[in-house]
Amino acid sequence: MKAILTGIILVPLATLPVQADKRDRPSKDDISIESALQVTAEAGYRDVYQIEYDDGQWEVEALNSRGQAFDIDVDAKTGEIIRVKPD
Repeated sequence: MKAILTGIILVPLATLPVQADKRDRPSKDDISIESALQVTAEAGYRDVYQIEYDDGQWEVEALNSRGQAFDIDVDAKTGEIIRVKPD
């Protein structure tokens, strides 16, 4: 009986359209992906291997001059690096 009820509940939920959160896309006031890459390069990071926009910031994964991997967060409004941590 539990399996049948679970199926009845999950099927309608699975058919709901998924809406992207507005914070998962840059707005017209945010810096571009190219600008985020430039800021990262000017800070000494190279070989960007991933970049994505999430919650008002560009999340960049890149290597430093020694080849060490780092996560670099760039504020999408100001273009400032707000966090750097080893990956």
